[in-house]
Amino acid sequence: MVVSVKSTKKRPVQSRRLLRGRADLARLRRVSEQEIEATSQPELADLPDDFWEEATIVEPATKQAISLRLDTDVLEWFKARDHGISPGSMQCFAPT
Repeated sequence: MVVSVKSTKKRPVQSRRLLRGRADLARLRRVSEQEIEATSQPELADLPDDFWEEATIVEPATKQAISLRLDTDVLEWFKARDHGISPGSMQCFAPT
């Protein structure tokens, strides 16, 4: 028998914020240009000065967490396709 126990210990506010995919903006604002250049990938060093002038911010689409109960045979059908339940599996639920 396998028993799963979920921890109810509350995380500090800062780590909860980071777990939601948000950056620590205060920390990022303190990073100097020299630190950025020292840790950046080499191919980014040669970007022209106007590279970001035409850039637009694209917000990712929001997703809603759901719980889905499947019959065993349906779950086995997904697993038989060698990728199990994954984002690609959701294509079968998309409208045609």
